[in-house]
Amino acid sequence: MTFEEWTGGASEQEVKALTKHTKKRYLMWLLISLIPVIGQVTVGCALFCYNNYAVLKSRGRSGGNSIWRFVLMLWGFFILPIIVVQLCARIESLGNKVLGW
Repeated sequence: MTFEEWTGGASEQEVKALTKHTKKRYLMWLLISLIPVIGQVTVGCALFCYNNYAVLKSRGRSGGNSIWRFVLMLWGFFILPIIVVQLCARIESLGNKVLGW
């Protein structure tokens, strides 16, 4: 899927607004994930936002930093973040709620 298809033909101004909003949501989920126990679930939401932010920021050329993803996965004990990211990617309404779109 190309970046234009992924964004649904959004204008450059709309993509910038989505990038800004996604970054705020990523930082919010990242801060919430610092709370012990709760963080193991919310780090998956932070990871999902990071993936979308990296694609938006690079206009589809990059998927982000793999080392940072590994650190986030390590914090969430691998299994829970994978489950949350997969759920957010497959259930569009959940993904939109996490991203705040």
